[in-house]
Amino acid sequence: MAADQTAAMQAYIESLEEALAEAAAAGGTDSGPARAGHSGSSSGKMARPWQSLERENKALREQVAALTSSLDQASHQIMASSSPRRRERSLHDRLVTAEAKIGELEGLLAEREAEHRDDLALRIELRKRVARLETALEAAKSSESRASAGLARALAAHAAAEDRITDLTLQLAREQAASCELSEVNQSLTLRLRAAGAALPQAAVYGPAGEP
Repeated sequence: MAADQTAAMQAYIESLEEALAEAAAAGGTDSGPARAGHSGSSSGKMARPWQSLERENKALREQVAALTSSLDQASHQIMASSSPRRRERSLHDRLVTAEAKIGELEGLLAEREAEHRDDLALRIELRKRVARLETALEAAKSSESRASAGLARALAAHAAAEDRITDLTLQLAREQAASCELSEVNQSLTLRLRAAGAALPQAAVYGPAGEP
């Protein structure tokens, strides 16, 4: 009976180790080289889509929770098992290794969540910058609109001034023409007055009929 329990426990732990290996492969971590996409550069973080990271983190949380629960059950079964101590020690060491891998997965999960927070903070900052740029653009458009309105008013005033100058020029030309006409009339009157003045002495000597 004890041998059967030990064999069952060994098979259970082997299946648990396989699940841990699958979780490590899905999470991009193992006990060997560094994970892909986590070489220290920020480009690996930004290359992951947001929704994909959310799904990966959710899957990791579920795997960690399930594996932790399985380890707790295995630990209780080992403590209650009547198998030899050496066998129990071997199984216990394998459980400790599995716990270490779960801890590594939890560390990966914490790192992913930190990346999410960084990405979220970056998105918030980018939204703030976009909002500031949009505000500045609206202010520039408003200023341009006011400047255009001012230019239109200035052009209208300039056109009105040109019209006024044209009117004054025409009025001056009319006044000059009237002045020339008045000068001609004055000249004609002067000639007539001179002629009349020259005829006065002769009329006084000969009388109205020209007689002495």
